[in-house]
Amino acid sequence: MEQMGVPTAVICTSAFLKMGRDTARSLGLDGMPLVAVPHPFDPLTPEQVEKVAEQIVDEVVHVLTTPAGELKEEYIGRLAHASDQEIAVCRLSLGR
Repeated sequence: MEQMGVPTAVICTSAFLKMGRDTARSLGLDGMPLVAVPHPFDPLTPEQVEKVAEQIVDEVVHVLTTPAGELKEEYIGRLAHASDQEIAVCRLSLGR
């Protein structure tokens, strides 16, 4: 969608952050913005989902309103070294 000029925000659970980055890279989309939410997501209560949404809304708005070229540079550095520690930080945001 982004390549067609439609601003796009990809939201994935932390467990799929590395796979999302690798898939984007294999498609020639290095630096594609990926917004991570805690994994697993399905057992969350509506209140916890709301908390997650509040935590990522600013990033999603940033992704949807920033020119793609700027995002590429920002996210290529951020996701180049996505680690288990980064994923753990995402999980800790909900006290898991």
